[in-house]
Amino acid sequence: MKKAVFAFTAVLFLFCSCNETVFRRVVFNPGAVPQNGEISVEGRMNPQTVEEGVPAELSKNQYEADGFRFIGWAELEGSRTVTYEDQAEVVVRCGDLYLYAVWERIYSPETVTDRLSRSYP
Repeated sequence: MKKAVFAFTAVLFLFCSCNETVFRRVVFNPGAVPQNGEISVEGRMNPQTVEEGVPAELSKNQYEADGFRFIGWAELEGSRTVTYEDQAEVVVRCGDLYLYAVWERIYSPETVTDRLSRSYP
């Protein structure tokens, strides 16, 4: 019985120890702009192909949102926590990497003055 188990393990090891190069995708999503109402995010980014386990620089962000500044990429949709900065180095393992843009509102002096001059109940 032990010989059969050993033989099976050896075959399994040989089957799994291939040296093929595996490529993964980094998929960029525009993310959600944090504001009441609908704001469109413009731009397009194609998925980036990277070699699994090898450091690669992320493509430069191509998305724009009027009144917002792109501050980085999150790994979870809707997250406000930046995991990767623009053009950061990543190592992709075990499947494709999905990234979501994280935005921060840009306040102009006119916007701040307008908000301060309003009266609230």
